[in-house]
Amino acid sequence: MRKRLLGIVGAALIASAVVAGCADRAPTAPVVPSAATQPANSLLGGLLGGVIGTVGKLLNIVVSLVERPAALQQDIVWSFDAGPGGAISANRAAGLSIAVPPGALSQHVRITVTVKAGNVYNYQFAPEGLKFALPVVVTQDVSDNSLIGSLLGGLLGSSKTAKGAYYSAPSLQYDPKTGSATVNELEPTVSAGGLLSFQIRHFSGYTIAMCDNGGFGGF
Repeated sequence: MRKRLLGIVGAALIASAVVAGCADRAPTAPVVPSAATQPANSLLGGLLGGVIGTVGKLLNIVVSLVERPAALQQDIVWSFDAGPGGAISANRAAGLSIAVPPGALSQHVRITVTVKAGNVYNYQFAPEGLKFALPVVVTQDVSDNSLIGSLLGGLLGSSKTAKGAYYSAPSLQYDPKTGSATVNELEPTVSAGGLLSFQIRHFSGYTIAMCDNGGFGGF
């Protein structure tokens, strides 16, 4: 598992530069990276070289969430150090990795990742509000999730797909009866080989939403 998670930075995915899934509804302005800073073609490179937006006014967006194949019984928490040279950290139990690229931080920071217990993918990153000069890539191993397996078929014409989503509230506003939650923006997301990756520009709470390719929302 560790080899699988850390190996994502070299995973071949030519199509990963295309942002998969439904359209972002947060007001963003695309910026094209210069040739000097554009990374190589890979799952990580595709995300970093993809659409990079500036966040405008936050929206309250109701989406349906992707459920785990089995509920996580307790929070999984770990910490690692990152600095100007970047860092990659993975947790086998969570099936999650986070890649901070070189140049994203101007100083060393102690980062704490909390994967929340429950039926949905729910992440909180600290220090809360920490901003990055370059997007950080969060990757979830979803190879055991048959639902996401069908959603990842969105690139092949499926009506729905999965996407990373940011929420600004202190905790995820999730209704287990309807499977819906309130988020504030959808993030550039790519997927391949049982891995789902999305980029973030600041630390807060994030989840995995389900939405329509042709519109917005997962209903």
